[in-house]
Amino acid sequence: MNTLKTISDLVSIKSFDTKDNSTIIEYIIDRLKPYSKEILKIKIPNTKIYNLLIGLNTEINNTNAIILSGHIDTVVADEKSYSTNPYEATLINDNLYGLGIIDMKCFFASIIDNLDTLSKSQTPIIVAITGDEETNLNGVKLLTKTLSSRNILPIFTIIGEPTNSQICTTSKGCYEYRIEITGKSCHSSNPSNGINAAYIMARIIIFIEKLNNTYSDTTLNCGIANSGEKVNIVPSVASINFDIRSKNKENVQKVLTDIKSVILYLENKYVGSKITLENKLFIPPLEKNNPIITNAIIQEFNLNENEFVGGCEAGYFSELGGEAILFGTGDISLAHKPNEYMNVQDFYRYNDIFMKIIEKINKITKQGEN
Repeated sequence: MNTLKTISDLVSIKSFDTKDNSTIIEYIIDRLKPYSKEILKIKIPNTKIYNLLIGLNTEINNTNAIILSGHIDTVVADEKSYSTNPYEATLINDNLYGLGIIDMKCFFASIIDNLDTLSKSQTPIIVAITGDEETNLNGVKLLTKTLSSRNILPIFTIIGEPTNSQICTTSKGCYEYRIEITGKSCHSSNPSNGINAAYIMARIIIFIEKLNNTYSDTTLNCGIANSGEKVNIVPSVASINFDIRSKNKENVQKVLTDIKSVILYLENKYVGSKITLENKLFIPPLEKNNPIITNAIIQEFNLNENEFVGGCEAGYFSELGGEAILFGTGDISLAHKPNEYMNVQDFYRYNDIFMKIIEKINKITKQGEN
């Protein structure tokens, strides 16, 4: 096993979120094909980006399986900010540097270099790879839809996002929305002749601020606000982009109900205005789902249980059924930044626990069958 060589190979293949990812997909297929019973290459419509489903010891149809999942895309590197070549794994003082090394190419290197063992698992194992996690997550939507249509029920899903080798059992969902406001333009010398969309926008932004943390485990942030052309013109249009992040789907619906109520109030206050609310992105939260296997893993390997801080694909898999966790090496705070690195010794320890977790799931699954 030469895992560092595999990591170096993966880092050297560019897989930007907005580019053609066929080169790295073909590399993975070449490495996994000798150990696989079935490989599905799934093209995301209107792109040159592919997902992969790989049945290591099973066909991808009518089975309960362990899912090993992650995204192969990276953010685009700000090359001038890097101290090393971002497309070359560089070892410095036991740290291996490179773009996407923890987010999340080392996870796939761990899978690739343990294929001989994984392919002999008593429980079916399917490797699920997505290609556009860093942009709009169309890949995971298509991939999980494919699993569902083929009657694949996850027994246990491991998503290899960087978690410092600890178990993350929950993550907030992310819901991005856009509000568009239409008023009426006029000259600023007589603003009462118009409907100032900027004033309506301001009131909605203040309301969004008040909603932040009103409901438990639920935060809001207004990230983009636009209005106006010239200082002497009453603006007729405005827009707001904001997100809601929550572990609780019911609280998200409460927030949306509140926002829709204030929209209706403002449309009545500013007669002739129109305000629309549109969902632009939905990432479901990761929620605990009868965590029998998860609790056994945490106890046996003395691992800490945490919440994952960012949005991720885990919620899509937990919605399919079974238990799901995030478990990877490296610190998430290093991701998406120049000089991303992985500590080699930490990775070796992670790799060892990763394989023991698979073995533990096999034992629990086998006991459940008896």
